[in-house]
Amino acid sequence: MYQMMDEGFVGLIFSCFHDDKTNNLGHVTVTCFQSTNQSPEGEPPMYERLEIPFHIVRNESINEPCLNALIQLPRILHDEEEDAYNQSQLVKSNHLDVHNRAEMDQLNEGNMVCDNRILNDVHNSAVFTKSVCHQLEVLTGPLMQCLQSRLEKNKHILESLNKEKESILQQLSS
Repeated sequence: MYQMMDEGFVGLIFSCFHDDKTNNLGHVTVTCFQSTNQSPEGEPPMYERLEIPFHIVRNESINEPCLNALIQLPRILHDEEEDAYNQSQLVKSNHLDVHNRAEMDQLNEGNMVCDNRILNDVHNSAVFTKSVCHQLEVLTGPLMQCLQSRLEKNKHILESLNKEKESILQQLSS
């Protein structure tokens, strides 16, 4: 795929699911790379992966674009799950339309097709519900706690700065 990337492309790959069996700890690996043309001038391009060093810098504040991305992430993931569920319902609906006459004949003979359809609907709904609950548990809940903690920290910092401001103003007026 490197040949599809132009020279301005930078890729980041995060590997989060490595477990060390000896100490039962997980670790995260991050790779940063860019594609670079290795062919001589005038020849067809031959792109290769070039590792790029990067540094993670701690920042005391979250800038607005990052905050907005964090806020939108749970909604995006939920929408993807909902789309998959709706797609399964659409497939079921289309299947019903195509085979409606034959299935109606079968329904008149017995309830087996109807029972299977109901069971399938319950299963699809349960899978959707489980997936949404999992997202709430592992992403939305911790994200809310993190943002709530950040808000409390910011309130304390603001209070401290206001006290410092009052103190400086008193010193200036004396």
